[in-house]
Parts: sequence; structure tokens; C-alpha cells
Amino acid sequence: MGFDDKMKSTVKAEIERYNKYCEQGLDDDFGKDPKMLLPINQGPFFGVFCMPEHPMTGTVTLNGLVVDEDQAVLDKNYSPIVNLYAVGNSSGGKFSSYYSSPLQGLTLGIAMTLGRVLGKKLAEA
Repeated sequence: MGFDDKMKSTVKAEIERYNKYCEQGLDDDFGKDPKMLLPINQGPFFGVFCMPEHPMTGTVTLNGLVVDEDQAVLDKNYSPIVNLYAVGNSSGGKFSSYYSSPLQGLTLGIAMTLGRVLGKKLAEA
């Protein structure tokens, strides 16, 4: 990921700290659900970091396409792909680690809302 030695040391220390939370079953930093405290201890490992110009690009991309505010699907350079759109579970960036909510149909609300946003945008075109 291009980290210098200081950053590598910082990342390693944070992983060790997180793994201790996993061992004790209690996340003192964020109160993460204990059943989701999964240790980072067996590779292969992959990393994603976010930049201000492309925030949260690593979230839900395994379960959806990265989109912009107009629901246009973005290519690997974060440029919109002409006439390709995604909403709901087809689009990524909605949940940071896992879909957890006692509210059934949460993504239906996202799909309906963003589908409406997209529909209005396309009607203007």
C-alpha cells in the first residue's frame, strides 16, 4: 500500500490492539458486536484506505458497485461509466462492515430513495 516504516508500525500496533479486543470479546473503542470481533491473524491480507477525494470506497464493494451521488457506476479511476447506474444492493458504500440492523428491509428504503433520485435525474436528461 506504499506505507513508510512509521505507518507500517502504526498499522501493526492497531491490528494487535484489535486482536486483543477479539480475544477478550469486548471492543473498548467502538463497542462492536462481540460476534463480529473476528481477529486479523491469518492471511492473505488485503488493505483499503480512503482518501478525502474518494471517501469510503472500500465499503460494500464486494457486494455492490461503487457509485457517485447520481448513482452512476464508477470505473477504476472513479469516473462515471456512461449510461450505467446502480441503486439498492447493486450499489456499494452503504455499510461499513456488515448488514446489521433490527430493521428488516433497510436496503429497500435505500433502493426506493436512491431509485427515485436516479429516476428524477434521468427524467431531466
